[in-house]
Amino acid sequence: MSEISIYQAPEGQELEMIRKGNQLIEARYNLSTFQHLLLVELLPQINTYDEDFQEYRIDIAEFAKENGMAQNKEIYKRVQEALESLVTEPLKLINGEDVFSTAWLSSVKYRRGRGYADVSFHPDLKPLLLLMKVHYTEYPKDAVRGLRSKYGFRFYDWLASYKYKGNGGVFYRTFTIAEIREKMALGKDEYTFFKDLRVRVIDNALKEINEYTDIEIIKHNDEWAEYIRHGRAVHEVTIRAKPKKQRQLAINEEPEPEQIEEPTASESTPEYERVESLVIDRLIKIGISESTTKKWLDKFGEDRIKQNLAYSLAKQKEGKVKTSLTGYLAKSIEENWGQGFEDVAKKSIDPQKKAESEAYKKEREADEKSKREREERARIFDIFTSQSESMQDVILDAVESKIETKSLLEFLQKDRKKGDFKAFQGKSSIKFREVMQENGLI
Repeated sequence: MSEISIYQAPEGQELEMIRKGNQLIEARYNLSTFQHLLLVELLPQINTYDEDFQEYRIDIAEFAKENGMAQNKEIYKRVQEALESLVTEPLKLINGEDVFSTAWLSSVKYRRGRGYADVSFHPDLKPLLLLMKVHYTEYPKDAVRGLRSKYGFRFYDWLASYKYKGNGGVFYRTFTIAEIREKMALGKDEYTFFKDLRVRVIDNALKEINEYTDIEIIKHNDEWAEYIRHGRAVHEVTIRAKPKKQRQLAINEEPEPEQIEEPTASESTPEYERVESLVIDRLIKIGISESTTKKWLDKFGEDRIKQNLAYSLAKQKEGKVKTSLTGYLAKSIEENWGQGFEDVAKKSIDPQKKAESEAYKKEREADEKSKREREERARIFDIFTSQSESMQDVILDAVESKIETKSLLEFLQKDRKKGDFKAFQGKSSIKFREVMQENGLI
């Protein structure tokens, strides 16, 4: 038994997973709930080991059924319009001060009368959806199936990308209000009052995540988040959460057989009578008849069949099985293509896990360092604001005298004139600290 996500695929199947690069999760965009639901159907179809995007298909009747929507003419029109808007909807990727605009999809082929559409993702998204080794977030499609708020989808992604920080337990993430508005691409006339933003965007999204996903929100004083004020205005929001977990069998684990004393099987006993029925069940589920299954077990043995089944399923996932899976499996077993596959797969996976672990460790260390620096700046600023106006002027004068870059000095003088001392400190943090030390304040 092992502790895993609350979502588990039926036996013989795999969970449909969504994998996104973290830069995509932090991007600036504003999609409707319907557009989010379409992406939830499309993203698991991407084989992240492909070197290029393929065409991916939306079966509209199946999409409507999965999401509890009426299967009528209107749904076909809505899907077509929503997919077309994903070709034109701006998606802004943020890298420091640089902003790169692109789109989700590059093309949509709506197949009239056939009930489906084929789409292609924009090539600019290749590094964020394909061949990712580190800095990505992965979760089951089922984890977000119940979301019906477009803001719920965004907050879920943001929180899911920080899950690893809790090492399976509690984790948190802090946003500024400006950051939330920017990432969600909210217009200046949307939720102009903070109360509206809190109730209709933040609280509503977190309540929905808590109810329908694999993340549990930890309340702060009976509130969905901790709202942090700078002065009278709310400036930051801290959300605490933890994964919902339960004890259950892992997907690839086989249950241990009951310890029942049985007579030792003789050499003349057919192999299929000496193996667990699980192997037979797995083969039957993919389309092999019971009689053929028993024949294979007697001829090839359990280990060879299990190894080649794992090999064939892996190749199918990679898109390498162009014929039927059952035919491919038969050839694989006959020629023992999967011999040594598990050892090779383990060797290829371990370095990747090691690289991911090291990257996460560095990312955690960088986050902790950044957090300490933010807390120290906040502490220094609080001491500064507690001084008299005359002392504040002395400190600001001294900082300006240490600035040698003319353009930076001009920016600082503008901030000072506006009374935006927080921005002043942010642009001159090192010199600001020096002056505070020189005056015996820290």
